[in-house]
Amino acid sequence: MEVKLLSMELEVKFMNIDMIPEHLRHFPRFLPNDLEGLIFIYPNKFPKIVDEYEELVEKIATNPVAYRKYGDEMKRQLIIGFNQITEKFNNSEKSLKDAVMAEQELSKLFCFKFWPLNYLFADGPIHDFYVDIIKNLARVIVPMEDDVSQYEKTVEKTIKLLLKNRIIYTSAR
Repeated sequence: MEVKLLSMELEVKFMNIDMIPEHLRHFPRFLPNDLEGLIFIYPNKFPKIVDEYEELVEKIATNPVAYRKYGDEMKRQLIIGFNQITEKFNNSEKSLKDAVMAEQELSKLFCFKFWPLNYLFADGPIHDFYVDIIKNLARVIVPMEDDVSQYEKTVEKTIKLLLKNRIIYTSAR
């Protein structure tokens, strides 16, 4: 049996922040794909990132519209900041001091404008929380079959479809 999830009517309702367990709303201590170890560097180098992240969680973690707006604004600010740093460096003597200053400014820009959304949210505990919800939801919406292996294959396919956002939906009016 093939599950076709091409169109779904959804009423957009945002979750209450209290639905996300308290311990997941704090600054993460580990990120699985953080090969550079920035989770250990940035909080020490830029301590304000911890408070900013935790405030951000309260504002956007349960609101996809706010999340998208935040992402668009950070992209805009990242591009502006990068262009300013590049222009400043290009107009400098390009000494070692100028290069170090540019690197420091780029590091701070990356930490506050890119890293929270693209690492802390996209690879952190709140992401895992939502993935777990999707995995559990797939088991609810896929009809049980006599053939357990076929059921499990259908569940896995549904999870992949949901995670890849391959569902076309419209908000109910």
